[in-house]
Amino acid sequence: MSLALTQQTRFAISKKKQVDLVTALTAADMLSLTGTAIDFHATPVNEDNATDLGKGVYATNVFPVSWDTGGTWNGFLTSEAMAVISAFGVGAVVETTDATGGFKITMVAPQLETTGLDLPVASVVQTIGAVVDKLLIGMACEEFGLQLKSGSGRQNAQFTSSWLGTGKNTDPSGITMPAAFSEHGLNAGGITSLTLIGFDYLANHRFSTCDFNWKNNIRDGSSYFPGSGSQGGYQLRGRVRRGVPTLTLKATVEADSGSNEEDALLSQTEGTGVITVVGPTFAGGGGAHTYKLTFQRLRVKTSPITDLDGISGFSVDYSILQHPTNGVLTIEATTETTGILS
Repeated sequence: MSLALTQQTRFAISKKKQVDLVTALTAADMLSLTGTAIDFHATPVNEDNATDLGKGVYATNVFPVSWDTGGTWNGFLTSEAMAVISAFGVGAVVETTDATGGFKITMVAPQLETTGLDLPVASVVQTIGAVVDKLLIGMACEEFGLQLKSGSGRQNAQFTSSWLGTGKNTDPSGITMPAAFSEHGLNAGGITSLTLIGFDYLANHRFSTCDFNWKNNIRDGSSYFPGSGSQGGYQLRGRVRRGVPTLTLKATVEADSGSNEEDALLSQTEGTGVITVVGPTFAGGGGAHTYKLTFQRLRVKTSPITDLDGISGFSVDYSILQHPTNGVLTIEATTETTGILS
């Protein structure tokens, strides 16, 4: 008998989307990526008959209900990880080829009345030594986020994500884990543009932290329905539909005599926001691994005073609004990997 160490955790996610909710993709379509917290589960849910009448007070039987699959994948920022989670989180991409050898995927916050509610789903494999080997089929990205903060090291640029599955799973996975993918890190020191409502924080050096989050608010109450499917007597989710997405943006900035974040709050000054993080150049030179957020309309929602390492600052919470022409948010991820969400 041998024990498995947490450090033996391996994780792979399909870069392509499944053709339907229950057909898994193969290892050839997957990227084996890293993280700081990777925890996916496939749990059978049961219920007993304790409250049933006609058999006495206590439970006498247990009945299968449904499969619960989901999990979290968090880590240090890389161009590949952000491209994958953003693509599945937003739900649609347009890929263009960069002349310098890269591939840029552009994701625009969807108009649900025209794009529909169904989210794309991925196949996920997690192994831990010889103890865990599971394939989760039909995994949708419920939520993803980006955190940038002061300090050196990889911890100054991190991502979070949470996933919800149809319940369909295979154990053992039947998938040969792909070789670890060579990822390209993105560091907060590589930010090349950082402008929010006209404040150029890259130039004035007052920026401290930033936290962006996208949540799809999946309509899980309607995921199970007559005929939604089953595995081993346990019901599966037959659809994964997003609700109304929730987008949040928060930042902390140092205050100085010229600060006017509070003025922007009182006057409801409106402007765009652009955050661009640039990483290593492509193997062929020229272009670079990049992740860019463009907010089409921002206003300050609140800006209470906060403490930043003994320096007075503002904790700014932004309202993210829709522009009549440009939409709400555009995300651009540039890597050397093609076919994401194809």
